[in-house]
Amino acid sequence: MKVGIGLPIREAHIDGDFIREWSRQADQAGFSSLAVTDRVVFSAKEPLIALAVAAAVTDRIRLMTTVIVTPTRETTLLARQCASIDALSNGRFTLGTGVAVRDEDYIATGYDFHQRGKRLDEQLPILKRIWAGEPADPEKKIGPIGPVPVTPGGPELLIGGYAPEIGRAHV
Repeated sequence: MKVGIGLPIREAHIDGDFIREWSRQADQAGFSSLAVTDRVVFSAKEPLIALAVAAAVTDRIRLMTTVIVTPTRETTLLARQCASIDALSNGRFTLGTGVAVRDEDYIATGYDFHQRGKRLDEQLPILKRIWAGEPADPEKKIGPIGPVPVTPGGPELLIGGYAPEIGRAHV
């Protein structure tokens, strides 16, 4: 059985010393993963930066987001950040991605809440191209962006989300 633990980056009193010590102890205690959540309009620490701090003091534990609100982030920068964490952690990074349900995160970042699913659909192939060392936009041929991830094809990618029930699947 694998058991993960959250890194409590939403608490105001959390500082770098706390993140380092929590991460070290989680790694030594045998937890399988150390996870962070994401909100833009909140006083939480930035999740990818917190995981970079954790990567520096851990050796074995998987580092993951559960989930990053991907459509509120600029795609090429996100790809670069994720590839960097993957490289710095020697391939222990998992990007959990989703669209979230709070419109204030989209208002704050200037992205359209009502287009969030479409935007995520557009972002995923760009992330994969960048992680493969290809140009983000094949027509512009600009690249490479960021380091080559340790994980072939880029960090492990999980897609989370939910939708109201609109019918029952027939098996």
